[in-house]
Amino acid sequence: MTARLEMDTRYPCGSEHFITSSHAARTGWEIAKSDLIASGIEESEAIFQDPDFPELMIRAARPADNAVLLRLMRVTMPSNGLQLSFEREPDYLKSTAALYDLPQALVVVEKSSPDRVLGLYNIGQRWCYVNGIRQLQRYVGDLRVVPEAQGKGVVRLYMRQLRQLMPAPHYCQAVILADNAPARAMLTQKRADFPNYFEECAVITKLITGDRMRRVQPAVADPAQTRWRTATAADAAALTAFVQKMATYYTNLPAYDFETLRDHPNSGYWLGLRLSDFRVQVRVRTHIRDLLDGFITPVATLKGELETVDCEEIVALYGLWNQKSFKQTRMRRYHLLLKLARPAYNWWAKRAQRIELPEEGGVLDYRMVHSPLCLPEVAVMEDLLSDALQQARAQGIRAICLSLGKTDPRRPAYERFIGEETIGVSGYYSFGEHRPEALDAKGYIPYFEAGKL
Repeated sequence: MTARLEMDTRYPCGSEHFITSSHAARTGWEIAKSDLIASGIEESEAIFQDPDFPELMIRAARPADNAVLLRLMRVTMPSNGLQLSFEREPDYLKSTAALYDLPQALVVVEKSSPDRVLGLYNIGQRWCYVNGIRQLQRYVGDLRVVPEAQGKGVVRLYMRQLRQLMPAPHYCQAVILADNAPARAMLTQKRADFPNYFEECAVITKLITGDRMRRVQPAVADPAQTRWRTATAADAAALTAFVQKMATYYTNLPAYDFETLRDHPNSGYWLGLRLSDFRVQVRVRTHIRDLLDGFITPVATLKGELETVDCEEIVALYGLWNQKSFKQTRMRRYHLLLKLARPAYNWWAKRAQRIELPEEGGVLDYRMVHSPLCLPEVAVMEDLLSDALQQARAQGIRAICLSLGKTDPRRPAYERFIGEETIGVSGYYSFGEHRPEALDAKGYIPYFEAGKL
């Protein structure tokens, strides 16, 4: 039960992740960094300043800022009678590696007190496939302002820097929780210094806790020739190639490099993951091979002994991602009625394939579904989610979580499964007056990456 916006009315300047286009010759960070070098300022000091806000500056976040950054990330948000927080314990800066190839967390401080953090946001970059083209995308996220600094220009200073990073017609994307009225009001209405908003589609995040069919139903016509298995080191190159193939269907798909995961597990944006956390569905095809001439073609001449060889083709992929080492979904508070009803609810939940609610302050126990990739077909997606739920239960975990856009042809697969849904709204932002032409992804399906949830 996660969402990509983390704020409540106490923190009306909260926001989650944006994705900016990256077609400029130099990124905003490269521009800022070169300006620092030219002016002789240390990289740890001012990265961005604006004469309209003479008392403030933006600098790089430091390990010494970790305590205040963690407090900022503990903000709660309302959802169905409870207050959730999406935390980044124990190290905020380390947790950002799961989002970026090139993480860059920035803070706003007073020039007179450069160690006192007033606000936070992240402008890291990651390689993604956008409309089939591999390019760097900038994710702007984790926008936070301490309560005592609200109304002092912190968010406007961020927006000034964002305008420099992505001048029109460049753009960024954000997903806002539908129930979060303050955030939607702030980020979707016309405001001075803020980019214009262009709505895309609803995003449905589902915490899956049960299978209405209670057993795996083969999703292919020849189940004897198709099977699920755990990924191995020998699969790394084929998995990377499979992601490239899926980029012909899905846009904003991260350019996952499984060779990096094989060689450097639990690091970078593979934080919390190993290759053995992934499952692949393979279709087995039997070929006849001439030991001298190789695989037989219709016009091949038989010169040697023959043997049969089984060749595997990857047709689906997913991973089960345990994010607890760097990110937790904590149940901060319950509505009074829900608090009183929790024991009875949990008794019922065990029997109805629902998630049990921990005590206030407890953490939800689930696995995020990483890279749920397959052909855009409902039956194949049902099979993928069924296998994922079974594998999670084999590990003692009763729930899995993922997000699909409302326009994703696979979304009807949700209907087979029991669980709770949270609705978000995906939109694009640009400082131009008109919707950027690059957003017209004809034939592509929006992909929502698990690391940002």
